[in-house]
This record gives sequence, C-alpha cells and structure tokens, in this order.
Amino acid sequence: MSEKVTFEKLIEKISNESHGVESLKEVKGYLVSNYKKTQQAIEGFLEPEILKEPIRWEDVKDKVWCSDETRNVNKFSFIQGDVLVTSKVLRLGTSEYNQDYDLWIVRSPSCDCVRGKFVRVSPIIEVVDKKSSDFNNFRTALYFSTPNRFPLPKSILDDGKDRMGYYADLLEPFFLKEEDKDDVVVLKSLSANGWHLLNAVSLNLESRANVDEELKFRT
Repeated sequence: MSEKVTFEKLIEKISNESHGVESLKEVKGYLVSNYKKTQQAIEGFLEPEILKEPIRWEDVKDKVWCSDETRNVNKFSFIQGDVLVTSKVLRLGTSEYNQDYDLWIVRSPSCDCVRGKFVRVSPIIEVVDKKSSDFNNFRTALYFSTPNRFPLPKSILDDGKDRMGYYADLLEPFFLKEEDKDDVVVLKSLSANGWHLLNAVSLNLESRANVDEELKFRT
C-alpha cells in the first residue's frame, strides 16, 4: 500500500468520526514513521497536503448551488480555513483591534462566514528556524502531537523570506465583526485534507455545518 493511499485512509477515518482525536493519533504515527526529520515532514507532507489557491465564490458557485437564489444568498468573501490578512480583528472582550498578528485562519463554519454577526479567527505565527522560540510549538503542530495547534506551510507568503513555516494557535478566541468581513485579503484556502485535519485538531468537528458543500468548494 502506498503512502498516499495510507494517508487518504486516515483522512477518511477522520471524516467519518464525530471527533477526530483517535485518528489524529494514527496521523501522528504515520508522520513520525514516514518523516522522521522535521524538514522531511515539511517537504513531504505540509507543503503538498494542506493548502490550495484561494477559493473564490465566482469560481465555485455553479458547482455548489443549483439556483441563482441560493448562489446569491451564499455569496462569500472567505470560508472556513481560509488564511487571511486583516487588521480588523478583536480579542474576546475588547473593543480595540488587535495589532499583535497580521495573519489569521478562519475557524467559523463557512455558513457563518456569510451570515454570522461575528466570525471566529485564530492567529498564525511565523517560525523562521529551529532557533525560533516557537519552534517546539511548530513541531508539535506539524506532527499533530497536541490539540489546538495547526501547521501551515511557508508558501502562505511568496515574499522570498526564508522560514520553516507557520502554525495557528487555535486556543485564544479572536473575532472578525460582520462589518469588517470585506476588509480582508485571502491568501490561501485549505485543501479537503487540510480542512478535515483542521476540524479534527480543533476538537470541533460539529462545526462542519455542511460537509458536502465544504468538499465541493475544495475539489
């Protein structure tokens, strides 16, 4: 059995579970077995498996929805798992925009990205090299050794800067207000595999409001 088939079977298990914790242990075992060094895991798993180019409403609307009415009421600027640049994010319980981070990952279900008063997002933290203070957090995210951290590849930004990659810190609640939804730049979207893994590591599979719809976005 090839590595790809093995990994796809693990993703299939995650997609069929009410929570993905047990299957994530198997994903960790698969990664440790096949990619013993951090750089191998980055190149063999993280770069090819997690992200895809931004998903645009105008590109997917005809294959996801059957009528103009449903297409129009579901018109989105971004969807769950998208990587955003925005300066209009609030920390829970505050009224001033947070200036500590520039990159964010969307946590709320895609339907809430369209109709919700608030959209939950999490900060994305850059890891330059093994000397970085956040390297251990990145490595545990990369191998899915801990919940509530999610690995992201360096290809988020094509700025020529040398870095290992990123991870999203999913614990602390941050929000984007309804009136600020359009004031974002979408850099990347999650692949189908990336989306399943995000929901599993978030311990929040119930947030997948419409699985068929989400997968149509990404395939």
